[in-house]
Amino acid sequence: MRHKLIRRRATDELTVYDLNTEQPIGQIENMTVKGMKMVVDKPVKPASIIYCKMDLPGKILGHKEVFFDAECRWCKKNDNTGKYDSGYRLRYVNAKDRAIINELIRRWMIEECKAWNKSAVKNGSLKNGFLSKIFSFGAK
Repeated sequence: MRHKLIRRRATDELTVYDLNTEQPIGQIENMTVKGMKMVVDKPVKPASIIYCKMDLPGKILGHKEVFFDAECRWCKKNDNTGKYDSGYRLRYVNAKDRAIINELIRRWMIEECKAWNKSAVKNGSLKNGFLSKIFSFGAK
């Protein structure tokens, strides 16, 4: 199954907590408003439902945390890290939390663009920056 939304790599270190136990579940690797990839210490059974809370990196739209239900779709051990990569479908995200997640993802996209452009400047050529991937500079 192909993703219809572009997943954005997390530029912040965000931990997801089990809402019931308040124990950490894992770290967000990438996310859309419909799903996420997390790195977890212990395997998660596919089809299991987790009630999640995620503290935000500062206030976003006036809130410091976001809540959602996540259904594990897959989980496999990463032999390089010894941890488990796992994919989730977000379920029952209310309008407020969906807006917060959208804003968080938008901020990650901006940070990613800044990093691309900083890298291009460091390499001495703005022609390799993010905007050059969208627009044609110097083309006649």
